[in-house]
Amino acid sequence: MYKDLKLNFWWHGMKRDVAHSVAKCLVCQQVKAEHQRIAERTIQILDDMLRACMRDFHKSWEDHLYLVEFAYNNSLQESIGMTTFAALYGRKCCSSLSWDDVGEREIFKPELIDKSVDVVRIIWE
Repeated sequence: MYKDLKLNFWWHGMKRDVAHSVAKCLVCQQVKAEHQRIAERTIQILDDMLRACMRDFHKSWEDHLYLVEFAYNNSLQESIGMTTFAALYGRKCCSSLSWDDVGEREIFKPELIDKSVDVVRIIWE
């Protein structure tokens, strides 16, 4: 709130005054609490996904982080009613995992595609 006000107004002690006003405002505290709950839930989800990735891939988990990113970005976020990817880019994500449906499977090793499909299914479960 301070940064927004600072664009148009300024007075000596403004930051302290805004902090004091926000601390006394019930609506501000409710909004802050809701944002903190959403942030905590997001952190917990990402933590769970990363732990699953580390558990499944052991020493090569860093090589598979893109699968966690893909799964998270394409999971429905109830708070916004769409996937994170759709919210950011305004469209659904086109996955390389479906390339084998259009005949480009020969470009990749079939084992890589099969392994990726299996891993995404595990992460989504």
